[in-house]
Amino acid sequence: MPSRDLDATGDERTRRHLLGFLFARVLLFSLLPGGVTLLPHQDVFLPPWPLLVAFVAGILLFSIASALWLRRPFLNLQRFSRCQVLFDLLCCVLLIAHSGGSRSIFLPILIFPASTGSLVLHRHGSLKSAAAATLLLGVCLALDYFGLLLRLPGQPTLPSGQPWPVLLNIFAVYGSTFFLIAFFSELLTRRLIRTERALRESERDLAELSRLYKQIFDDVSVGIITIDDLGRITSYNNAAEQITGFPVAKVLDRPLRVCFAELHLDPAAGSRQTVDLQRADGQSIRVACAHADLRLRQGDPSSSCAGCRVLTIEDVTQLERMEHQMRQAEKMAAIGSMSAAIAHDMRNPLASISGAAQLLHVEVAGQANSTHNRLLDIILRESSRLAAIITDFLQFAQPASASMGWFDGRRLVEETWMIVAMAANRSSSCRLDNQVPSGFDFWGDRQLLQTALRHLLENSRHACREREGVVEVSACEETDTDGVSWLCLRISDNGPGIPPAELEKIFDPFYSTREDGTGLGLAIVRQLVARHHGRVAAENTGCGCAFMVRWPLPVEEGLPEHPAVSSAEPASS
Repeated sequence: MPSRDLDATGDERTRRHLLGFLFARVLLFSLLPGGVTLLPHQDVFLPPWPLLVAFVAGILLFSIASALWLRRPFLNLQRFSRCQVLFDLLCCVLLIAHSGGSRSIFLPILIFPASTGSLVLHRHGSLKSAAAATLLLGVCLALDYFGLLLRLPGQPTLPSGQPWPVLLNIFAVYGSTFFLIAFFSELLTRRLIRTERALRESERDLAELSRLYKQIFDDVSVGIITIDDLGRITSYNNAAEQITGFPVAKVLDRPLRVCFAELHLDPAAGSRQTVDLQRADGQSIRVACAHADLRLRQGDPSSSCAGCRVLTIEDVTQLERMEHQMRQAEKMAAIGSMSAAIAHDMRNPLASISGAAQLLHVEVAGQANSTHNRLLDIILRESSRLAAIITDFLQFAQPASASMGWFDGRRLVEETWMIVAMAANRSSSCRLDNQVPSGFDFWGDRQLLQTALRHLLENSRHACREREGVVEVSACEETDTDGVSWLCLRISDNGPGIPPAELEKIFDPFYSTREDGTGLGLAIVRQLVARHHGRVAAENTGCGCAFMVRWPLPVEEGLPEHPAVSSAEPASS
């Protein structure tokens, strides 16, 4: 504790002791008039009654004035204390001198200032008070021995002084009594001061520890909830409020099972569990919950409250999402390695089969056996399909690096549609509605974006195979709230759409809703779009399905500027 705080605390303690000292003086001298009337008057020398009352009234007035003076903020307490002790000594000696001297019944009253000096004076205060009391008593006894004590008006004549051995005995007995009482009073006062100081330090440490615990309780990132033996919530920190969305006022003193029914305290469920928790805003989150018995004293099993629990909750929604993404990334890496190995081992035998079939087809071209020609056509067609599948495998496992640049977006859509239409093995009434404005340029790797667009157009064309289908492609440029420009490409069709339960799965590798699909098309689309730092999503429009592809436009220094976009009207092909 700083010295200034110690001084302030010592002054406060001295003021308390002085107030107690003044109260004891008032109580002691107030009892004098009533006590005197009860004394037998034989062999008792007392001051006249009016003078005694005036004497006591003067002491009371002085004490009241001293108490008021003590309230001053910049009072010299040591000087004030010495004056109070000296005043008491003089009053006691004056009372003894005019009530018989060595024969006075008020001789023991000197014990009061001799013993209380330790409370209001600093080191050795009681011993100093005892020495002063002994000295004044000796002066009073000496005046009594030589007959120099003054007689007050109305007071009977005092008898002659006592022999000096008697006076010496009185002086020795009372003097030793004063010092003995002062010594023990000094010891008790020092012990009292040490006890008060230790108590203040303990209170300060307890207050600091309470503030520390409260700060930890309020600032920790883990939600903490305590419940009593009736299952009611007794404390609830800020983290719990942020995780659950419920303010303290709505959950305090309410049953836990009513506020958070998802948190189970059944021992059969274990002390640790992960549950779905409904927030105040209706959002469902994943929380890890742990609970234990609440013990009031550490290490004392008997101090635990039966049924009292402390719960910790932590939002693990983001953590589980990241773990899922890591597992997905590991899965994709394993699939990619396997795909590359399979495609590499299949490519060479397939090339031999396709080459041999082509040579055989040339040899039997002039023959009239149509069965041989038909079988060779099947071999060549399926070989081409397997080659395309192997190409998809390799493209998924080992995607090419992106070479970024500007190119005509409308022409890219038209060329890709021609490739898709030519690859179709049967006629279809599906047509393209190209809404990309003339002169609208795309930014990215032309080959990679064409591959992604080809897979999307193939899916849309396949979805419209049973009807008069229309595949619409549109593009625009958007700017988000952060000022970043994005190129948005939308491919929609009027097919039957995608079942809602499968919308989140269609971009997974080897997942396909088509009987003849490999499940790699949309996975490759997402991979190629990710190489452009973009995103791809699918949604049902009510009259078909739409894919939205978004990737950012360049903003870094040194990259080519975006060409001016023509305001020409879109045309349909």
